Amino acid sequence: MVANSFVLGKGKAENLEFDWVISKWSACSQSCGASGYQVRSAQCLVRLNNVSKPVDSTLCEDAGLSVPSTLQSCGYEDCPHWETAPWSQCLESQCFTWHTSYERRAIYYRSAKQDGPPLSHCDEKTRPRREKRVLQQQVQERLEGRRVVPR
Repeated sequence: MVANSFVLGKGKAENLEFDWVISKWSACSQSCGASGYQVRSAQCLVRLNNVSKPVDSTLCEDAGLSVPSTLQSCGYEDCPHWETAPWSQCLESQCFTWHTSYERRAIYYRSAKQDGPPLSHCDEKTRPRREKRVLQQQVQERLEGRRVVPR
């Protein structure tokens, strides 16, 4: 403590004040999902007569101050993702040609935030199909409840 007395000025040891200086939390390492983390720094300071100096963190601990956390989880919201409605049933009236029909479904891009990313930010490569072509024989067998066996 003798070396510190020269830096901090003259005074009694009982007048030393210890405190933590804590930085702001960093940005979350993940923009969404529960696997992100944030960090911040915590530095112990000793103060005497309005003069402060950074010191080893053990001095703050010895003074009875709890060590502040420097790591926390973040990114609790679900990541935006594609969702699909069930496929529509093929009806004979929806025939595309003599032997094929289309099944269709609605596709949504969901975000946990109301003001989530616009559809233009969605990855079109991962977008599910909105419609699929079905052979008329498969449609008939589905409507009749039979299992389709590939030939």
